[in-house]
Amino acid sequence: MQFSMTFAVAALAAMASALPTISSIEKRNVQYVAKRTGNIGQDKGIMHQCFNGLNDGSWHDQYQCGGFYWQMQGQRYNSPGNCWASGQLQFNTGIDNNVYDQQSDDYEGAAHCWIQMWSVTQG
Repeated sequence: MQFSMTFAVAALAAMASALPTISSIEKRNVQYVAKRTGNIGQDKGIMHQCFNGLNDGSWHDQYQCGGFYWQMQGQRYNSPGNCWASGQLQFNTGIDNNVYDQQSDDYEGAAHCWIQMWSVTQG
């Protein structure tokens, strides 16, 4: 009995030490706006590839892909990869639901990043 109780306490302590502390969890304030919906006019797979193209470790001023403009920028934001991750769910869901003009903003204190997608023909 003593051995199993000691083992259980040791196992719980090991599991607790593997969990992140509250101070290490990023607090995010992500805002998303779907501005225009309709027929995207493109294969959604291509649109997902275009969005995934933003996730290369760099900020993107503006690039054209799949008939759309894409942008990912930040001010005092720690990394482009974290910015991309903050908007990943919203953008992929938007593409799947024919949103062709969308924006995601992530605010972390004084830091801010944003991702935008809009139609080339819409300007």
